[in-house]
Amino acid sequence: MKISKRILALALGTVAGFSQATPIAISNAGFEGPVTGTYTIGGDIDNWVGGGATGVFAPAYYSAAGAGFIAGVTGLQTAYLNGGTVQQTLMSTLDAGIYTLRTRVGDRADGSAAFVGYSVELMAGSLVLASISQANFATTDDGWIDTTLTFISTGSSTDALGIRLSYVSGDQVNFDDVRLDFQRVPEPASLALVGIALLGMGALRRR
Repeated sequence: MKISKRILALALGTVAGFSQATPIAISNAGFEGPVTGTYTIGGDIDNWVGGGATGVFAPAYYSAAGAGFIAGVTGLQTAYLNGGTVQQTLMSTLDAGIYTLRTRVGDRADGSAAFVGYSVELMAGSLVLASISQANFATTDDGWIDTTLTFISTGSSTDALGIRLSYVSGDQVNFDDVRLDFQRVPEPASLALVGIALLGMGALRRR
């Protein structure tokens, strides 16, 4: 089977484009605003909508008293939830492809509960596309975990994407460093080129 260099180059370009993920903009993804030396109340988190039991928290101020985080904080602040949710509607709309939502989840050093619980949701309008939750976030106090949620969309819509972070149980749940990446899925014709690329690379190896 002969494959021209031009077709192979086009196919390899398709593979390269398929493998690259693009970050989707999230405002105040590290919860650095509003700036506070202690904490805010009443859901006061720039670009996020929350309730009275949520806000931003400056762990360094409390670390000396054993109430903060020794390590693991991105920047100077985190979001805290003693209950309820915080959420943000993004500028991007739903498209066909692979979405990967990542965030860090923390348990304060002075938590008295053995476990805390949380949930992370990716939304399009009011529809929950995918979610991940843990009722028993079994880390030691002052611990962090990285959580990853993946959703494969087979179509597009005009609905704006959204992120919702929720408290489930325990003393307090902290969130930090929220990231959302999008990877476009090739159309059927492009997928055929991917197949050609794989065959071509196999042929080159044999040579």
